[in-house]
Amino acid sequence: MTFRSFTAPGQLEPFLQQTDIAVCLLPLTRETEGIFWYAHLAMMPRGAMLVNVGRGKHVVEKDLIDALDSGQFHTPRWTRCGLSRCRRQVRFGCTRKSP
Repeated sequence: MTFRSFTAPGQLEPFLQQTDIAVCLLPLTRETEGIFWYAHLAMMPRGAMLVNVGRGKHVVEKDLIDALDSGQFHTPRWTRCGLSRCRRQVRFGCTRKSP
């Protein structure tokens, strides 16, 4: 198993093209908000997974849902629920109820 990371904006696209599992640990800034949007998600290999342990605003929610629905991304069996306060709890296997 090989672990890779990127440290500069110009390295992101080549990194995503080779990444089966991406773990986002970025701080939330103007530059990183929405960094995982349609084009970046589409660069990843089909069946890839995204783990966002940073702030939820790194991921453009609609684009992630589209990627999941299209089969581009692996559908999680369980998620910790940052996605729209669990409004899609059945789709994402969330166990927490919406407020």
